[in-house]
Amino acid sequence: MQKRLYVTLIPENTKKFIQESIQNKPFKCLTTDLFPMYINIADELGVKHQLCIFHLFNTINHKIKTYCRINNINKKEKERIYENAKELKNCIIQYSSKKAIDKFKNYLQDYDSIPEVLMQFVNKHVLYHFKRYIEYLDDENIEKTSNKVENYYRQTNPEKIKKTYKTKNGILTFLDYQMKNWTKNHIKIK
Repeated sequence: MQKRLYVTLIPENTKKFIQESIQNKPFKCLTTDLFPMYINIADELGVKHQLCIFHLFNTINHKIKTYCRINNINKKEKERIYENAKELKNCIIQYSSKKAIDKFKNYLQDYDSIPEVLMQFVNKHVLYHFKRYIEYLDDENIEKTSNKVENYYRQTNPEKIKKTYKTKNGILTFLDYQMKNWTKNHIKIK
């Protein structure tokens, strides 16, 4: 009973939180991780929904790593799987949504060469939500990842660095180090 109650309350609370946060502010797009609940909330709110491509790439890599470990995949096959995953990721990292869609269609044309682990993920998830991964290509104001620091630097960082950003002391230490390093490399002392 408690578990059922918990599951039904989360989407309502999340939707309420979003609605309260955006009161009297323009709101056109929601950028989130891959948690399915957000898809329904974005649809209910009637806004565009950008799924975080950083989380997508992490999920793909995690699925491949797990699949290879469980099935004792040899090095050559592992390389083939990762190369195919790179092709899939390249479908999303494009300069226009038209080019991304064309590239994804071409990727799917060679359906038989897609490794089993990726085929399952593409069929169950990517096919249904591809448009949500490329919303950022139609509007430069839409963030492609849900991490503010990654958006600022326009790159995705390893988990170790991201954990540093999560505390005030961590981010200040990191920025201080960056400033000292930049100064050392760019300013000539007379």
